Amino acid sequence: MIWIFAHSGLVLPASDASARQQDNPAPVSIPVGADKVDLAGHLKIFKDTDHIRTIAQVVSAPVSEEFLHAGPGVPHLGLTDAAVWVCFAFEGRLPNGWVLHAGWPYLATVRLRQLRENPSEMVLGRSPGNRTFEAWAFADEKTGSWTIYARFVSQGVLTLPMKLYTDGAFLSYQRATATGYGIYYGIILAMAMYNLFLFFSLRDRAYLYYVAYMFCVLLYFFGLNGLTLEYLFMGRRALDTRVTLFFLSLIFITAGVFTRYFLETRKNAPRMDLIIQVLIVLGTLLAGLSFLLRFSLLTTLFSILGTTTPFILITAAILVWRKGFGPARYYLLAWSIYAAGTLVFALTYSGVISFTAMGFHSYQIGSAAEAVLLSFALADRIRTLRREREEALGNERRAMDLAFTDALTGLHNSRFFRAHIGPEIQKAENLRQPLSLLMLDVDDFKQFNDQYGHIQGDQVLTRLGDTIRAHVRQADLACRYGGEEFAVIMPGLGEARSMDVAERIRLAFGQHPVVPRPGLKIHVTVSLGAAHYEAGLTAQDLLERADRAMYRAKAAGKNTVRLWGR
Repeated sequence: MIWIFAHSGLVLPASDASARQQDNPAPVSIPVGADKVDLAGHLKIFKDTDHIRTIAQVVSAPVSEEFLHAGPGVPHLGLTDAAVWVCFAFEGRLPNGWVLHAGWPYLATVRLRQLRENPSEMVLGRSPGNRTFEAWAFADEKTGSWTIYARFVSQGVLTLPMKLYTDGAFLSYQRATATGYGIYYGIILAMAMYNLFLFFSLRDRAYLYYVAYMFCVLLYFFGLNGLTLEYLFMGRRALDTRVTLFFLSLIFITAGVFTRYFLETRKNAPRMDLIIQVLIVLGTLLAGLSFLLRFSLLTTLFSILGTTTPFILITAAILVWRKGFGPARYYLLAWSIYAAGTLVFALTYSGVISFTAMGFHSYQIGSAAEAVLLSFALADRIRTLRREREEALGNERRAMDLAFTDALTGLHNSRFFRAHIGPEIQKAENLRQPLSLLMLDVDDFKQFNDQYGHIQGDQVLTRLGDTIRAHVRQADLACRYGGEEFAVIMPGLGEARSMDVAERIRLAFGQHPVVPRPGLKIHVTVSLGAAHYEAGLTAQDLLERADRAMYRAKAAGKNTVRLWGR
């Protein structure tokens, strides 16, 4: 049998007992004044694949000769369900009140304290129930030193960063760890609750999908950090592990759903949208299989999907960003940081790089940064959609203006007049307010056109449009009704005031002559008719009254104003 450790300095065949004896690591000693001692480089390991070795067998030949030096770094045993025995030699008096801690989240902490004593044995600690950490210490009568043994069981990847702490140092370590967890979970919860509030305010499903994704991330890291094992599934390691993988599968599902909706991949990146849909389906399958398949197979499947997912979503973000969707840049940055953290964590988890607390928590750190950046992305998305909506409304208003505006005079056209005369009458009826209508027609306009040309005729119509605009209120609706005919809807004005406006328009238009060619000045005039709305009149009735009043003005000699009924 060949034992290979990720950080070992030496690989030895199991049969070479003499080589093992020469490869004994240096014993552990506690320097004066020290409050912690790292056991890396001092450990020897034996792997019991059948889970049948007892402590009596482990400390005796031939099993005791099967222990291998773990090397100078943190031991990494990879994916294993074997019982792993670890031992290290200790010189000097056993420390009182120290804690032996293995910093892998799924392992318990065992306090070094005396439980039972006989001439050759002292049981220092043993974790209760079905926990994964068991420890013993045995005296070596020949040298007077101690050898500490610990037994670990893990269904997944097993890494053994082990240290001895004083009570005070370990309390500080626990406080720092709890503070770190508190900051992380606080960030995730704050982002989730803030965006949940925005969902209820804005009713945008992107916020709901983001919140679902954040809660799945939160629950997954509860399991990954061993908190669910400690507080929820106490002693039920197998169930805790599978529930943790179940939450990881939910991360794939919610991340895919959020991405599709946020980036609108169905429209902006159809091919990537199909790939993301496959990702969602695979996540759903793994969610169901999390409680059925062997853990080693599940770990492989989750590792493959977990490694490829960030790069799929990053590719989708790049494609959508290149199409001009600005919020995709925040999304891209968020998943890039997340992918970097995932990669460092995967390399640490698999033993490719040395175990460090920062490396192990890089995945968690990356997810916290991602949570904040995705929240920024959502805010930017809302700003972008609002700006696009405003631009669309502006374009729509401009299109409506063009559809209802006379190109020559800049006044409303006859389509606008027909669309608004009815509602204005209805409003006047409901509010019991006065309403007047003016009809205007340029006198002898056909003769002017025939004699001086249509260009000069257009100038006359333009000047009349400017004159009308200058003498009516902003609330009045001035329209070119057709040809040389104009109409003004005047809400809130009665007979007297509407006649005053008509007279001012007539005088102002007739005061300034038209110059069709140099040296020739012609005074063009306009005739106007006014009608006042009375209860029961239709739009057509009001229009006919104003039109008849205008023809009465022409019949009276032109360049005058007449009111219907007088």
